[in-house]
Amino acid sequence: MELKLTFMIFEAWLGGIAGVDASEIGILLNDLCKKVCEKYVELGKSNLVWKALPFFIRPVLNLVIQSSKFVSRLQTNENEEQVLSWVVDDVAAWIEKNGFSWCKQAFIDSQVDGDLLLQLDEKSLMESIGMNNGILRKRFMRLLNHLKCYADYSLIDESGINDFLKRLEPEYCQYTYRMLLSGIRYEDIKYLTSEILEKECGISNSIHRAKILHKAKVESHLSNSAEAETSNRSETQDFDAFISYRRSSGSHLASLLYTYLKARGLSVYLDVDILKNGRFDLHILDSISRAKNFILVLTHDALDRCLNDDKCEDWVHKEIVEAVKNECNIIPVFDNFRWPAENALPEDIQLISLCNGVRWNHDFQEPTIDKIQEFMVDELSSWNELKFRQKASRSSECELEFSSEAISCFRHKHQTSRSMHCR
Repeated sequence: MELKLTFMIFEAWLGGIAGVDASEIGILLNDLCKKVCEKYVELGKSNLVWKALPFFIRPVLNLVIQSSKFVSRLQTNENEEQVLSWVVDDVAAWIEKNGFSWCKQAFIDSQVDGDLLLQLDEKSLMESIGMNNGILRKRFMRLLNHLKCYADYSLIDESGINDFLKRLEPEYCQYTYRMLLSGIRYEDIKYLTSEILEKECGISNSIHRAKILHKAKVESHLSNSAEAETSNRSETQDFDAFISYRRSSGSHLASLLYTYLKARGLSVYLDVDILKNGRFDLHILDSISRAKNFILVLTHDALDRCLNDDKCEDWVHKEIVEAVKNECNIIPVFDNFRWPAENALPEDIQLISLCNGVRWNHDFQEPTIDKIQEFMVDELSSWNELKFRQKASRSSECELEFSSEAISCFRHKHQTSRSMHCR
């Protein structure tokens, strides 16, 4: 009965100390003892209070101590994650907090910040800090390795080296910073050797080196298998669209088109995304032959190198010729583009000026993509049967034969409207 009463009082008291600084808990605990005594006196059981308190105070003290340690640990972990941004004073505070205040001044004199702290080893501690006691050095390195494992490297580790080491075992994250400083990215793990890990990354433990190399070998194999599977699929699949563009000015718009169309479930070829290795020229030309639609990004200089290119050496020129040859459905996308003079384009690609295209609107991108998708065909089209699309503002369609007479007539009628197309 006495203990039940005591713990009821304690429960009420505990609800009132949430968020109280740990240094004040002792004062509040003293206040709690007084409340317990007063309650027993009030109930006329003052003779029992001395029996109840000994059973009560010890578990309460243990609970308070553990709670304060837990809160302190949470605050410490949040701070330690940001070790890369620590200045000298932050390092000094960490040194003192962990029981090495006697050498704090040496760290301050050496201007050790977070970056330098993560690079320290036992040799540096002995020669630069003056930590000659081997056991103290081991204690310090144990604390430092723990700090390295929980540090936040996200700002400098875009490739994911820390995640790679964490997948092996969390303790291997102690090597993350040295590997990053050595210039190692996740893509480089297949080139790692035991010598590189030891000399460049400072990993003296041969077992750890062996495990890292094995993990790197396994993940590299999986990555290569995935790439090979993707490559094999791209070599045999048909594409809904092939995007052709001038790198100097059209790469951004080409990437936008690729992203939007892929998001709509279409299979799209963009060289920077799919092209991996081998004869890129053959790969690109083969991909055009397997594309139903040929989206031609016409930015301000897209066709400049095609002018007077009688030998078809320019790559945009080659891609357009291949699209015509394979009877692709050509969809020009204009962005601040003006057509060149009437006969300036090589004869083998003059037909593109007859294709009604879409003006890219940076403010209304989704509706522009809608219009492009409307112009796309589901099956490969024949140039001899293709119906040229009229502009969106016109309701009728016209069908033209590809004779030189028809082309000349079409150009004469639309000479004014052509000049208004902007890239």
